[in-house]
Amino acid sequence: MGDNSSRKVLIVDDSYQNVKLLQAALEGAQESYQILEADNGQSALDIVIREMPDIILSDIHMPGMDGHEFCKRLKADDKYKSIPVIFITAFTEPAEKARAFGMGAADYITKPINLVEVRARVSAQLKIKDAEDYRLQAERLQTLKDVTATYNHHMNQHLQAGHLDLYKLFKKFPDENNEIHKMLVDVKNDLRQISEILRKIEALENVQRTDYAQGMTMIDLDQ
Repeated sequence: MGDNSSRKVLIVDDSYQNVKLLQAALEGAQESYQILEADNGQSALDIVIREMPDIILSDIHMPGMDGHEFCKRLKADDKYKSIPVIFITAFTEPAEKARAFGMGAADYITKPINLVEVRARVSAQLKIKDAEDYRLQAERLQTLKDVTATYNHHMNQHLQAGHLDLYKLFKKFPDENNEIHKMLVDVKNDLRQISEILRKIEALENVQRTDYAQGMTMIDLDQ
């Protein structure tokens, strides 16, 4: 999870006035955002691929690719589907809202725009995204840790099952040119690397927990 200064917000709207209004709303927040702009869905997709924004505020009715199609294509790509999309539109009909949420929108704000509401909803969606990113990263780290620990356990089991003592074997085969000695060195290096991998994973877990806790505290204070 990055710090707030690195947050990228993509605003997609063919109205220059609406873009500037949303930009003003976010500039009034305590968080610091980098604003990206697009005036239609296709341009927005190009920016997503290039910049990987943290959140998207999109109009629905736009020339060329509209907001619905843009959201549909975004959510169809595993690389980008986790980016929250907030529709900001003049459409107030329940059917339009249902369609938007059905396409994967995270939230729906109707015009006229309330600047305080926009800031609050953006902050809330980023908090939700951070929690999900943290959960997925924690799962990946735990899987890596489990696989590494299992491999380490199996290697030690095989050594114990064969009543092998690396120290004694090194003394028995001390010749650097001896093939068995070289194999023993490889085994020793593998065990050392596995221990180092487990140590680094645990360090990453500690950093991740600290960063997440600090990030959540900062967001709560900004509410």
